[in-house]
Amino acid sequence: MTTLHVIQSKRGASAIIVHDYKYTKCNTLNTGEIIWKCPKKTCYASVKTDDRPVLLESRGTHNHDSLTPNDIEKLK
Repeated sequence: MTTLHVIQSKRGASAIIVHDYKYTKCNTLNTGEIIWKCPKKTCYASVKTDDRPVLLESRGTHNHDSLTPNDIEKLK
């Protein structure tokens, strides 16, 4: 099972950390599933979770380095 950390972004939006990468909430589907996208403009990685949130799907690969443990602690 993949560990997800739910956080608030600097601007107050919902965000999650999965596999040491940050994702921001993009869309909620009619099924209740949530699409999250990497906030880096040139990165097209995304994940889909249910409303608990449990990771359902991961798409794409990141074209940048992951967050360090120090970066993650600052975001929490």
